[in-house]
Amino acid sequence: MAFYADMGPRPTPRHSIDRLDGTKGYEPSNCRWATSREQRENQLRNHPLTYNGESLLISQWTRKLGLPKGTILRRLRAGWSVEHALSPDVRQERFLTLHGRTQSFAAWCRELRMGPKTLEHRLETGWSVERALTTPVQARTISRT
Repeated sequence: MAFYADMGPRPTPRHSIDRLDGTKGYEPSNCRWATSREQRENQLRNHPLTYNGESLLISQWTRKLGLPKGTILRRLRAGWSVEHALSPDVRQERFLTLHGRTQSFAAWCRELRMGPKTLEHRLETGWSVERALTTPVQARTISRT
């Protein structure tokens, strides 16, 4: 009866008890009814990312921006700033600096005769800017059989 008086009825069968602060106990002031998604997003290991003055978890940014979670994670692991990692099309707004020279993503691609997907892939998979811009693009060979 005391539990019911503290928490009230379960809102839906999908809800279960969640602690607001995972480091504290199950006292009434620290508990709520929550869905599994809300509970996952409330885990201690989650860290919000702040972008344009708004702090959300990666899973919340994926829903808000429509970017795949894997893309955001790869960009962050590659050392991208939060601002660039959460930008839908970084090729249009990203600037890269090599040996003191800064140019837009598109300008580097034109100068190096490198496709934008090649450069984007290199950076997203953890290549340094220097390695991504100085490693020659391998010419494709066309098989003639």
